[in-house]
Amino acid sequence: MKSISKNIDIWGTMTSLACAVHCAAMPILLSTGILSSHSWFANPVFEFVILAITALFIYNSIVKGYMTGKSSKLTFSIACIGLILILAHHLFSTAGTIIIIIGGLLVALAHVINLKQHACRV
Repeated sequence: MKSISKNIDIWGTMTSLACAVHCAAMPILLSTGILSSHSWFANPVFEFVILAITALFIYNSIVKGYMTGKSSKLTFSIACIGLILILAHHLFSTAGTIIIIIGGLLVALAHVINLKQHACRV
């Protein structure tokens, strides 16, 4: 079971970092003209799928771990704050990109902390 939760944390870290890099790079790539069309990136279905995968990783590794006492309250709090920021980025028109990048980095940080906590218990 430890290897499964370790793999979930690794995948969660990778997807959260990929999300943060994607959200940071998209405005730059669009403004320089490197990407002329990003219709599939702007598709609400694409965003929903990424958010669902992120939430699934958070639930399976951090929330379940917190409920069973394997994850710390700090990890749980960081993940929740990150997920709330990711979900709420549409509410802030001017700072939405910064908010979702911070949210993605917080979720990735929570997965890294959780991964290190599991490694210490082996």
